[in-house]
Amino acid sequence: MATAADIGDFLSEAGHEVHHAINGIAGLQVLIAHPISLIIVARKALRMSSVDFLQSLRQYAPYVETPVVMIGGTSGMEDVDASFGPSFSEEVFLATVSRLLRRSARPSRTYYAAAY
Repeated sequence: MATAADIGDFLSEAGHEVHHAINGIAGLQVLIAHPISLIIVARKALRMSSVDFLQSLRQYAPYVETPVVMIGGTSGMEDVDASFGPSFSEEVFLATVSRLLRRSARPSRTYYAAAY
């Protein structure tokens, strides 16, 4: 939870709009309600595995190509555009977010971060 809150804080401070969900199920509801241009998800998401979350996400037409950043490793996950371990540089993270947004099908500055 603290990592998701920290990510939300520094993305907000950088001028990005952040929609936060406490678990994968709530995250899917956020994605239906808001146009999201980049998805940040924890490897150990609550109430729904990150693999199940990504499979559900990719079945929903607006998010087939949306970039995904995984926090906590990507072992066995092919559908992730970038990943970060449990500790990472805010500068590198923001640069990665900017790079992925440039190729996003939804050019807004809106994000989703799932809680641990």
